[in-house]
Amino acid sequence: MLGNGTRTIQFEADQISGVFKFTKFIGERDVDVNDFYMLDNGNIGIIIELPVIELQTTGRYESRSFKIGIEYVHDYPIAAPKVFIIDPELDPIEIPHMYVDGSICYLKADEDWSDDYTSYEVAQMVKSWIYAYCKWERKGIWDWAEHQEKPQ
Repeated sequence: MLGNGTRTIQFEADQISGVFKFTKFIGERDVDVNDFYMLDNGNIGIIIELPVIELQTTGRYESRSFKIGIEYVHDYPIAAPKVFIIDPELDPIEIPHMYVDGSICYLKADEDWSDDYTSYEVAQMVKSWIYAYCKWERKGIWDWAEHQEKPQ
């Protein structure tokens, strides 16, 4: 069970697979229970490598992938999971919509999160964050309501 025990890992794995497939050196596959692991702080995590070509991005990362980590906190689904960009390594001081701990701000957790959301919605929001980041890298503008211009 994940978080506060109301959702199974298999349920969340199925939800993530609805948006992302795991990219391995040989082909793609669905996410499964064995991809999740216990973190030192007692939370449950998963690392997913996302091919940028699948995300239809362009520019600097068009031939690379993003490796993300999703951390399901103790009170998930009441609280939103934390999401980290593992690769490429990004500086949270310079990148908009990142927290100092390196997690991304894919929504306003206190305002926009709903305990009805699943890993499917999280994956969609992460996908949106990656699109916004790639555009920011390319054009210097974060295309969200609270956008920030790229420093010169």
